[in-house]
Parts: sequence; C-alpha cells; structure tokens
Amino acid sequence: MEVILFLIAVAVGVFMFAKHVGFDYYSNKRKKEDLGERSNMTSEPTVFEMAELAFREKLFQELGVEIKATAEEKDRYIVGYQGGNFEFVFGKENRFIRINYYGFYSCRKTDLQAAYIVVNTVNLNRGHWTCFLSQSEEVCESPINADLCYLFSAQGSVKVCAEALRTLMPMCFDYAREFISEMEKMLKVEESVSEHHEDGVFNQQMQLVRNRRAAGHTHSELEEEYPLKENQTISGMMKLFQDVDLGGMIQMKILVDDDVELITDLNQIVQFDIREYIRNHPRRLDLNNMTILIEFENENIVINLKKLSKESDKTLFFRFCVMRSCSLMNAELERTNASSTGFGGMLEVRLTTENEDYWEAKYIVDDALDKWNNGNAKELTDEQRMIVACVSPSTRMDMYWAKKYYNKGCLLQSLPYFKRIIHNIKQQRSAPDSKYRDLYNELNFYIGFIYMDLKMYETAYYYLHIAQRGGNLPAIEEFMNCLCNVRDWDALVYIRDIYERSINALKEAGEDADNALLYIYRFTKRRMAYALINNGELEEAKAMLEEMLKNGEDVEFAKIELEYIKKQSEEENK
Repeated sequence: MEVILFLIAVAVGVFMFAKHVGFDYYSNKRKKEDLGERSNMTSEPTVFEMAELAFREKLFQELGVEIKATAEEKDRYIVGYQGGNFEFVFGKENRFIRINYYGFYSCRKTDLQAAYIVVNTVNLNRGHWTCFLSQSEEVCESPINADLCYLFSAQGSVKVCAEALRTLMPMCFDYAREFISEMEKMLKVEESVSEHHEDGVFNQQMQLVRNRRAAGHTHSELEEEYPLKENQTISGMMKLFQDVDLGGMIQMKILVDDDVELITDLNQIVQFDIREYIRNHPRRLDLNNMTILIEFENENIVINLKKLSKESDKTLFFRFCVMRSCSLMNAELERTNASSTGFGGMLEVRLTTENEDYWEAKYIVDDALDKWNNGNAKELTDEQRMIVACVSPSTRMDMYWAKKYYNKGCLLQSLPYFKRIIHNIKQQRSAPDSKYRDLYNELNFYIGFIYMDLKMYETAYYYLHIAQRGGNLPAIEEFMNCLCNVRDWDALVYIRDIYERSINALKEAGEDADNALLYIYRFTKRRMAYALINNGELEEAKAMLEEMLKNGEDVEFAKIELEYIKKQSEEENK
C-alpha cells in the first residue's frame, strides 16, 4: 500500500514539473511574439515623429484621395473621397484633424424649423459625426446648408490613422441619407397640413385657446398656452389700460438682478422701448429676469420679463406679464374685462441690423413671387400665400413680419403690421373686391383674435364681425366666443341659427357627414348651452346638457355646466 502511494506521489510530481516547464516555454514564446509585433508596429514613425507636410502627403496617399484644392490657409485641404468632397483642417503638429463634409443638403429659410428638428434627431441617433446648419455670410439670400463635422485625434503611424479614417469617413454618407430621409418626412407632413389657418404647432395651440374660451362657466383664469399682445413702448402698453384712471405718471424703476435704475423724466418713460433697452444692455445675453415698475398717482403698473431658453445668436425671447397693482381687488372686473387688469405674452428681441432684417424678409417675398409666377402655387407656405395676395412691395414686407411674429406667438408685435396692411387695402379701393375679400376677412380674423387674447372684447367684436361674414369656421367660432364674453343680447340668436343649420346639414349628410360638420355641431351646441345660461334660461340649458350626457357628447363640459347651474340655483334660493 505504501509503495502504491509513493508511486502516485512521484507521478503527480512529474506532471506538475512538466506543466510548469511547458507553461514557461509557451509564455516566453508568446512574449517574444508580442515583442515582435510591437517592434513591427513601431517600426514606422508616428504622427508626432514626422514633419507636418510629410505626414499629410503620406496620409492622403494612403487614403487614396484626390486633393482638389488647397485653401489660402496652409492647413486646409479639399479632397475627394468616394464621390464626396471633404475639407481636412489640420491642427498644430497634426495632433487633431477637423474633417468637414459640407452642403450635402440645402433648404429654404421657411424650412429652417424642420431642419433644426432633423439635425437634433440625427445627432441623437448617431454618435460620431456632428450635424449642423450653416449659411454663407457673404450672400444674405443664400440657402441654408446641412453639414457634418468630425474632430479626429491623430495617433500612431500613418497606416493606423488611415485605417481609422477609412472606417470613419463613409459613415457621413449614412448620416446624410438619414438626414435627407427625415427631412423629406418632415416636409411631407407640413405639405399635408391644410392651408386654412394651419401653421403647425402654434395653430394647434391656437385651437386649444379657442376651446378654452368655450370651456364653460368655470370662471377660472387659466394661463394661455401662447402669449397675448405686447407693444414696443411704455406709452403703447398704457393704451391697453385706457378704461382705467391710473392718475398722473410719477416715475419708473427698472430692476435687473440687484441693480435698480430710476427714471423720473416723463418723456423718457413714455418713449421707453423694452426691446431697445434689452438689445443695448451690456449683459443682454445674461439678462434672465427683469422687472419694470411704473408708479402713477392712483395705481402702479408692474411689467415682469423672464428670458426663455429658445434663444439664438440673432434672437432672444422673453415671457412677459403686465399687471395693475390693485387688479385683484375686483374679481368681477378681472373676469369680464381683464384688459383693465393685466395681460401677458411673449416678446422677441432681435439682435440683427435693419439691413439683415430687410434681406431676410426680401428672401421670403422673392421666393413666394417666384413660385407664384412659375406656376408653383402649391409650394407656397401659408405665410407666402398671404404675401402674394398683397399688391404693393411694402405691404408684402409687412405681411412677412406680421405672419412671422404671429406664428412665433409674439402677437402684439404682429398687430401693427396687420393693421397697417388693412389700412393700405382700404386706401386702394372703397371696398375689397373678390380678389382681396378673402385676404381682408383673414386679416380681420387675426386682429380680432389678438384683441380677444387681450380680452378687449368690444374691439375684437368689430374685427370678428367682419371676419365671420366670409363663412370661415375659425372666425365663426371666435365670433361666438366674443358674443358670449361681451354678453351680447343677440348672442343666443346668432348661435341658435348656426346650431340649427348644423343640425339640418347633419341630417342631409347622414352617414356621409364629415368631421368638420360634426365639429361645428358640437361646438355650437356647447356655445348654445353657455348662451342660454348667460340669458338666465337655465331649464332649457339644463335639458340640453343632460341630453349631452345621455348621448356621451362633451361629457366633462356638460358636468361642469350642470354643476354651475346647480350653484346658481342655490344662490338664487338663498
């Protein structure tokens, strides 16, 4: 037994010795191979060991590219690679190479918003090249180009760098294809939108506002999803409080962070332009919050501005709120005539020159006229459609700025342009003929809509009454809202007429009734219930609302209004 154990021990020892020797042999062999490979890798000079020009020439040779041009700067080269033109910009000692792939896609300024969205999409989906937009600084009317850029860190030998670039550079073609595909999708969606008061997201918000105005008797002051009117000067803002006795003006304070600026010169206060003040402020890019306090004998006016994040190198946006110091003392006045208490909105502060603004507008106007004259009317945007409807060059420029500010939500800034266009149309002829009638009605709708947002309902009434005569559905909706807000005695008569027409139209259409017809029916029914309540015809209103509940029509609206009727009845019975 002891012999057997001894033999086993000897065998194990021999095995372990052999394993150790074998392991050392192969380990040493592998080390030698690795050293050999490293020796081979370092046999060629690295980028830091070569002269700058020698490295560049050998790199281009290794890549097999065609040098098409050399820029005035000695470090810039234009090369052709797989059918594309690339710009190589070499840094100091060739440590970094910026590779640019310019102009693989061009678009108009009117498509700029869509292009920005696609740029962000591509950059989020991809992780190597960076996509960005550019425009020639020399030519103001030049198109917007989509470009790609990559900052390459040159390391190792020429062959190592070339191998990495051969993998990297073809990627930009995939990026470009993705950008073009997404851009085509975006533009296709935009083209499919109706030309009738459909300006993308903003008009969806506009529809939301109209719905809120028709929401019922909740009497809650919900903040609008988009801004109200704004004006350039303090005197312009004061006109919005024309029904209030503010008393004599005393002084104005401007608060920016911890700094307080006092102005006592009344002429300077009246002519004070908020946009010019921000534009000329030494810290305009860092000016996030600003408060203006205007003291009068009877009341104070407070204007608060907060910068929004969607700024650019040419534009700053501010959300603003204007409020009387004692506006909360009279709840009924605040509900029915909020123009006397306060308003809010958005202000665009342009950092561009007048010359830049001129060429921006001219580009869009000329593009619109080219499309129209060449028989490409279908390619016109909603903005350009209204531009070509104008006759005089000055009116076309006004239309560009009116629609630009309006679509951005800077409604007060758009108002003077809309009103000047209407004034010019009236000056051209005693009454708009058929060519100008639609444009005239549409302009009145925009102006009326802005005054509705100010809750200056009497003023809005004038413009909306004109607009609705053209049979435009949004204008009819807004006019109904206006009638209800001013508690017009004829509101119920007007709404009932539209309501009965919609019922008859539904009966005639039967199963072929479209969504537009169903929409106007439901809208006028809600407005009908609202007007009945305003007229004190609570029983008829209650019956209509209960019918809506039974049929599953606007259930939430019906519940809210029924609750309101209940409270009204309880108050009357006290």
